[in-house]
Amino acid sequence: MRRVIARLGWLALVIALCDARTGQAMGEGDRVDVGLLTIAGPPSADDLSAIERLAWELEKRTSLTVSPQAIALAPTDPALRRHPFLVLHGAGPLPPLPERALDALRAHLEAGGVLFVDSAEAGDPNADEPFDRDVRALVRRLFPRGALARVGPEHVLYKTFYLLGGARGRRARAASLEALTLDGRVAIVYSRNDVLGALARDRLGAFAHPVEPGGEPQREQALRLGINIVMYALCLDYKDDQVHVPILLKRRRQLPP
Repeated sequence: MRRVIARLGWLALVIALCDARTGQAMGEGDRVDVGLLTIAGPPSADDLSAIERLAWELEKRTSLTVSPQAIALAPTDPALRRHPFLVLHGAGPLPPLPERALDALRAHLEAGGVLFVDSAEAGDPNADEPFDRDVRALVRRLFPRGALARVGPEHVLYKTFYLLGGARGRRARAASLEALTLDGRVAIVYSRNDVLGALARDRLGAFAHPVEPGGEPQREQALRLGINIVMYALCLDYKDDQVHVPILLKRRRQLPP
């Protein structure tokens, strides 16, 4: 019994630390902002609408207060440090970053930032794709001693909020995420399944793209994956044995089905 009480006390402390991190590090006050990294130009309408949808769902399903507008940020923007969660979404080649931009992005990630890279490529994932090639080159330039590695099904990324069996997006080209780890935490998350593409909406409010091959259930899985990644970025103190217990889920006001 004492061990149970001590464990619940520890979990309550973790939750409090997570809430403090959310309030102090993500935007103004207790508002969460999502930063769109502008390496290949300004964000598209699809990107902006996808972030807006993700923000709306985060507020609806969790206890977070989220800004619906994404913040476009260059790697050298002084405001970068105020946005620990960054997103890089696209297809096609990426322009190489100058050294000054590399240094700024590296420092941001080493200080605790998380970068979610989401490929919108549609072809054979085993083929030589320009976005995939340039993303891997960017990671090598940022961290020559590190590399992207497959994220196994037991990883906390798949259970920070929802219990997921894998990675899905607008497409299902890769069964798992990939990630680069710094000092035991994920600093770069890489999806090849176009998670944001599953969430993008057109000007009339309808989803902009079909989801293949799983249809609407797969779109929901893409949304849940996006929520999990944001929650991981906000709560880096999570450990594998500190998630998905009743007290944590009650605190979040959302039990996964």
